[in-house]
Amino acid sequence: MTATSEIAVHPLVKAARALLPSIRASVERIEQERRLPDELVRALSESGVVRMLVPRSLGGGEIDPITQMEVLEVLSYADASLGWVASIASGTAWATSFLRPDVAAELLRDPYAIMVGSFGSPFGGRALAVDGGFRVTGRWPFASGSPHATWLVGHSAVIDGDQPRPGPGGAPLTQVMVFPRSECTVVDTWSSTGLAGSGSHDFTVEDVFVPEERSFFLYGAPDYQTGPLYKARFFLLAHGAHALGIARAAIDAFLELATDKREARTGAPIRDRAQIQAAVAQAESLVRSGRAYLWETTRQVWDEVCSTGEITPENRALTRLAISASFDSSMRAIDLMYTAGGGASVYKRNALERHFRDIHTVSQHAIVAPSSYELIGQSLLSVSAGIEPTGRPLI
Repeated sequence: MTATSEIAVHPLVKAARALLPSIRASVERIEQERRLPDELVRALSESGVVRMLVPRSLGGGEIDPITQMEVLEVLSYADASLGWVASIASGTAWATSFLRPDVAAELLRDPYAIMVGSFGSPFGGRALAVDGGFRVTGRWPFASGSPHATWLVGHSAVIDGDQPRPGPGGAPLTQVMVFPRSECTVVDTWSSTGLAGSGSHDFTVEDVFVPEERSFFLYGAPDYQTGPLYKARFFLLAHGAHALGIARAAIDAFLELATDKREARTGAPIRDRAQIQAAVAQAESLVRSGRAYLWETTRQVWDEVCSTGEITPENRALTRLAISASFDSSMRAIDLMYTAGGGASVYKRNALERHFRDIHTVSQHAIVAPSSYELIGQSLLSVSAGIEPTGRPLI
């Protein structure tokens, strides 16, 4: 792992590090059972990871984004599926900031409550407006951590009568609906290339009543929380930190392999080959530069929002760019290590095989997909031309 001064280590980072032995001992079980062990999920709650982005007024950590990323980087280094679920659970809990405090407190009353689901797929559900709330029917994919959920969330189109309700700018209004797990059906769909243990199944609801106060509009600042953490979707930084953790694990796995691996024809150690040496150096450069870029950009935008209470469109775009770029650097580093491992990389007994599958599974997520660069570039070009960027904020 990347060295950090012990003086500066946040207690949550120390708690994440303390979980490493238990996580590593469970890696094969996570792969085989296609879910996280309940005791590890419980440990994530007890350590404060699940609620690290929840407002302090609701009993959460309300930590800064740098600490968030360091925690998730550590957990993802140990196991990508667990790091992913920690990212999703903590990121979804961040959204309690949009709920009326008494409503949010009820959702969090159980200290082991896990809230996950889908902020994407905004038309995955149909929310018919009725007195006091909505009648919702829908299906949403990629509900990571769903086997452990006590609450599930799903983005839905709001319908008045038989017409979509107009939202900001005239586009159809979408709201995130919060459902008790007992009113949902989790559909076992997650047979995947990687992130085998993330439990990213589909879930459905059928004509479920959701009170108005248990729904919210995801974009913009919440009405009930004024802290800097809730001025932007800082939970998206998890995508960069998660990838960097996997990449560091892949480099370490290759270095361990290279200690003993020899050329089949000559018997010479592979570590003596110039091609292997170059690959290791390139991978280190990619991961270290990607991490430095993401951390520095995050510090700048965090300083801005803490001092001014606002984030400029340019800095929103640059932060999203740092997320995408650090992800791409991580994936390239893993690919280098997988290739350098040769035939040994294809065996499941070698951790490189799992890291390769995991990062390429995550690469399909919309936040880090190649199309994200188009949105970022569009925003930067608008800012350069003195035009206010349109559409949803990039963070």
